[in-house]
Amino acid sequence: MAAPINKTAPAPAMTRFFSDLSSPRRGLEPRGAALNCPVMPAAAKRSLSATKRRNSGQEEPSPLSRNVMQFLRTLFWVVLAVFLAIIARNNWFDVTINLWGSLQADVKLPLLVLIALLLGFLPTFLVMRARQWRLERRLSVANPPAPQIAPTVAAADRDFAL
Repeated sequence: MAAPINKTAPAPAMTRFFSDLSSPRRGLEPRGAALNCPVMPAAAKRSLSATKRRNSGQEEPSPLSRNVMQFLRTLFWVVLAVFLAIIARNNWFDVTINLWGSLQADVKLPLLVLIALLLGFLPTFLVMRARQWRLERRLSVANPPAPQIAPTVAAADRDFAL
């Protein structure tokens, strides 16, 4: 006599099918080849990339958590600005700077600190922008954009014939 069928356990073929769907590599193609397939429709690419995100263990943040993070970011910058304003108000007095010879300048202390901060920040910022510009130029030379193919007259006639 045949063994009774257990209706609560999934069939082995279905288990194998669903385990193949959840694996990051579906076949012999290299990882990510399915996303780069030129004939795959855009909706399928979005669905496949969403499936990969789900399977990668990283969850998409909810809109509520994004709003909370934006609020916390804004709150941090407001608190920092208020803190710096209080420090500037409490230290608002003249500082005499001896420039050269008998030439002196009286400057408010918070303004002097801000000028010193900008003088220290500006060279490093300019070096960073120069490196970024140079790397972008090297990248554009190494990977030129694909040439745009103009539609032919025959293709335009074919479209109107439909």
